[in-house]
Amino acid sequence: ILGHHDHLSIDSATLAHVTRLHLNGRKKATAKQVEAIYEPYGKWKNLVYWFESWIHWDTARSMIAAL
Repeated sequence: ILGHHDHLSIDSATLAHVTRLHLNGRKKATAKQVEAIYEPYGKWKNLVYWFESWIHWDTARSMIAAL
């Protein structure tokens, strides 16, 4: 994401994250759905995704809890 916060890198991990967090695991996310979810964040959408993904990552949660 270095300097390219406006472009989402959509791969299997991105799809799994969106499926779990935004679609409650009901159905597998598509690239089009991912784009639609993060589009409101404009030029910052990839950064928003990255932070959201990091906060919901188990290791990050345990680090935050330890603080």
